Amino acid sequence: MASSMMSIISRHQSPSGQRSRALSIGVSRARARFQPCFAAASSAPSLGPLPLASSARARNALESVTEGVLCALDAGNAASCQFVCDGASMLVDVEPSRAVASADMLPAKVCLHANARGKEACVVGIATRVEDEAEVEEARKLMKKRRVDKANGTMLRIVVDRVTVSAAGSPQEEVDAAAFAEAERDPLLDCAEDIIRTFNEQRPDDVAAFCRAAGVNVTSGDDAEVVDVDRLGLDVAVRTLSPYGIVENTIVRVPFERAVNSERDARSMLTMMAQVVWENERQYVPPQIAPVTVPDDEESS
Repeated sequence: MASSMMSIISRHQSPSGQRSRALSIGVSRARARFQPCFAAASSAPSLGPLPLASSARARNALESVTEGVLCALDAGNAASCQFVCDGASMLVDVEPSRAVASADMLPAKVCLHANARGKEACVVGIATRVEDEAEVEEARKLMKKRRVDKANGTMLRIVVDRVTVSAAGSPQEEVDAAAFAEAERDPLLDCAEDIIRTFNEQRPDDVAAFCRAAGVNVTSGDDAEVVDVDRLGLDVAVRTLSPYGIVENTIVRVPFERAVNSERDARSMLTMMAQVVWENERQYVPPQIAPVTVPDDEESS
């Protein structure tokens, strides 16, 4: 990995009028940036220096899946369903034969459960049936856009009252309707699965190293698995053995130094983080490279 270090070229004007090009190894600068990030994560691995807001965590969880279970709280009925987020509400498609509430019972107070990338999300709200044919068609178009191809059942709209989200080893977080409505869709939602697959299948040792840098002792890539990635960091499921010989699962937060805004940006950030951790664990010191002076005429040619 040492061969993948990024080089930074800085230029300055020399007294003789010649332009001097100084070559330096940029990883040393990156190490200085990332070390505080990992140090902060060591004291609170589930948060990190850039914690994701509860509202964003809730929206990311619900935007990353399209299948769940819908329950009518008053009737006690439950049925599998497909759903998508639509601003401050949820569009839910349920087979008519498995409706959780009959038409004469709507509107009804319902709860929508979903498991998403190591988290459990629960939406509580009031469900009404979407009657207008044009609105139903628009809802199905939105579902198809979000990769729900078979939305041919009864269309319901849930006006969100509150959302709860929880993960192994972390306290449950509750988000009100206003905060959920204001939360923006994460820029990595559509590429997160590819990034997760890359690190779990091709770079498991890097995942384990991230956890060690965040203060959690993981010796093998088999004991750590990336379950989610967002613009502010990774969520890694870590399997540890308790003093009583019981396998425990905990979600460890590995924060980014800054927010990323694209798949390319995220992969670049993760590669640099892996390089920094690799160097720190091996106490690697990059060689010093003397500045090289290039005359103006050679540079222009």
